[in-house]
Amino acid sequence: MKKAIDIAKEKCLQGIALSKDQIVSLLSVPLKSSDDAYLRQAARDVARQKSNNLAYIWSAIGMDYDSCPMNCKFCSFGAEWDLIKKKHIFADEDVIKRVKAYVEGGATYIVLRTTQFYSIDSLIEQVARIEAAVPGNYKMILNVGEFDLVTAERMFDAGVFGVYHALRLREGLDTPFDPQIRMATMDSIYRSPLALISLVEPLGIEHSNEEIADCFINTLRFRAAIGGTMARVPVKGTPLGDAPIIDESRLAQITAVLRLSGGDIIKDICVHPVSAEALTSGANVMVVEAGAIPRDAQYFVTDWANTNMERAKQLLTDAGYQPACLKKDNASSPPQGCACTGKNLEKFVQPIILSLLCKNPSNGYQLIKQMSNFATLRDMPPDPSGIYRYLKAMEKKGFIINNTEGLYDITEQGRHCLANWRRTLHGYQKVLATLSAELQ
Repeated sequence: MKKAIDIAKEKCLQGIALSKDQIVSLLSVPLKSSDDAYLRQAARDVARQKSNNLAYIWSAIGMDYDSCPMNCKFCSFGAEWDLIKKKHIFADEDVIKRVKAYVEGGATYIVLRTTQFYSIDSLIEQVARIEAAVPGNYKMILNVGEFDLVTAERMFDAGVFGVYHALRLREGLDTPFDPQIRMATMDSIYRSPLALISLVEPLGIEHSNEEIADCFINTLRFRAAIGGTMARVPVKGTPLGDAPIIDESRLAQITAVLRLSGGDIIKDICVHPVSAEALTSGANVMVVEAGAIPRDAQYFVTDWANTNMERAKQLLTDAGYQPACLKKDNASSPPQGCACTGKNLEKFVQPIILSLLCKNPSNGYQLIKQMSNFATLRDMPPDPSGIYRYLKAMEKKGFIINNTEGLYDITEQGRHCLANWRRTLHGYQKVLATLSAELQ
């Protein structure tokens, strides 16, 4: 088994996702055995490299404490369970105060979570108000009901970074949702500039290794930017309210397997509820949340499960990570943002895209993956959201087109532009060589 773990670790570091059989095999490692310890250490080693040993806090606000007609068997909001006695909607000013506190506390991701039929239009407007009122280096994520590609693009244009969505374990059995509709929404996210965030959830002791593997493979299929695990938390009064919660060590083991299974597709792994064991087994993202919590029958004015921002940072530090919000620049390093670091120099994204499309029509994901092979982007991989903005701008200028299959292709005008880039860069090369010599 240790050899199989070594192979999985090497594949992950090479950017190769594991097959279902390989994932199931790793999930079958006896819990708390020497192989289990070896597996979890391998996952922590991979996390250190894949994430540059940085960890992130995902802060979620449950917007509406309200009954939901979908009646998922694990969710406290089900109208049939009659657990919600008094409806509560987060007021705009309270949302902004909460977001500000989370951002100032060090959150990288701000998630607005709603029940199934909450107005997406209202949320999009809320995002604009939040970004106007709360400065900072954070990313907005929505956790909402089903939607199409047009709505996904509207979300992105409004400033949304990504959407949380998942084909949950036993979808259609423990929930009334059609799995195909859930996957259609995930596909809309995949085909848009939005990032997909998708966990294997809600994990319980009843789920087989095969079910867990299938669920994770689905997140890989739709190229989730953040993956991970979320335990099913029993809520008294729901159909699964008496089912035991998954053992923390088993949750950590599953987290470790998912870390090793994602190749280059998933860089960051989240665990929820918080698990110190999982944070030392490959997870590098944890959640702090307030408001309406589907894992509880109460409305939380304060943070759920006594996990606030300070505790989150301490847990991540204890696990050996550098929380991203605490990262300090080395005093001997160049000033942040200085052009001498290369950060603000031209990366020549446009000619790289045109060059790739000269060879084959491609979708956005394929282009982003191939672009990291070019010299100007090798040490600083392109930001997906920025590349999609480039593609839209180049399409408006007539350099590329987006065909009916969702693939970008170069136009004749784009070919002329690429030829001009080649001539310009050839001359620029000579100028830079001369300048470099003159600076010595």
